[in-house]
Amino acid sequence: MQIVLTCLVLIIIGYGGATWYLWAKQRKLIFLPSRDVHQSPADFGLKYEEVWVPIGGSHASSLHGWWVPSENAAALAMLYLHGNDFNPRHQR
Repeated sequence: MQIVLTCLVLIIIGYGGATWYLWAKQRKLIFLPSRDVHQSPADFGLKYEEVWVPIGGSHASSLHGWWVPSENAAALAMLYLHGNDFNPRHQR
């Protein structure tokens, strides 16, 4: 019975430690876009403008994006959100 109880305590401690580690490191494990520039809209013959959108919060930050205007001024705009792992310049 003592061996089973010891194993159970070790499993609970290990699980708790792994859970704490994942919680503490979640930002670094999930949100790691690359800052390297591999491609831009200019590589495809598109005219574009670099834009920075300020975001609020406890840290002064901003989102970086590209504005690719349409030849038709009445055209709708499209917002493309690429995800959290890579930036849109990254080649997979």
